[in-house]
Amino acid sequence: VFNGYPIAEGETFLVQPAVQADTVEGAIIYEVHDADDIKAEMDCGSKAASYMFLNYGTNAAQIEVSTYGPLDKTRNPSEYPSFPFGEVVPAGHEIDISGILLKDWGGYSDHSAAEMRYLRLTKDRKVLFNDDRRGIYSTQGMSHFTWGPCRQTNTDIKLFPQPITFKPGDELNVELSCGADTAISAEDVMIAFIEKVRRV
Repeated sequence: VFNGYPIAEGETFLVQPAVQADTVEGAIIYEVHDADDIKAEMDCGSKAASYMFLNYGTNAAQIEVSTYGPLDKTRNPSEYPSFPFGEVVPAGHEIDISGILLKDWGGYSDHSAAEMRYLRLTKDRKVLFNDDRRGIYSTQGMSHFTWGPCRQTNTDIKLFPQPITFKPGDELNVELSCGADTAISAEDVMIAFIEKVRRV
């Protein structure tokens, strides 16, 4: 799905935390190529017509018990399209969604994960992946799209059989239901869509 970011001769690749005082712990896996083999216009390059990224989102408002609430706030910088978090696909672009990452744990101890029930994706008035219109079962430790380091077992990223393509002006409503005795607080959900953006 993803073949890396081509960093052309003279370019830099900057990794920094969202909060300046924080630190980043991780590793970058890279390859070194001849300068003529890597161009900024290549897929996912700084001047490319298409690129991939993880679009992180959350719930702007609290999700009450026994209701569905929208996941409608992006956590990414404004340079990236917000779709599907409360926005349509921007004009002049197409977006493919290849998969979803859903954190069904909170910090180092479970909290909102216990309240989560169903992740519902609605496109053109049709609920995707569930004929009962409830959505994908996504409670604590049971989500098909579970990811994250605070787990007893490692989990592979789950991809759709085929990417779902969205045209300019298309929307995807993303909702999560709360099914326990406690509401899900605002901005307590962490979800990410694996997206490829193309200029058309």
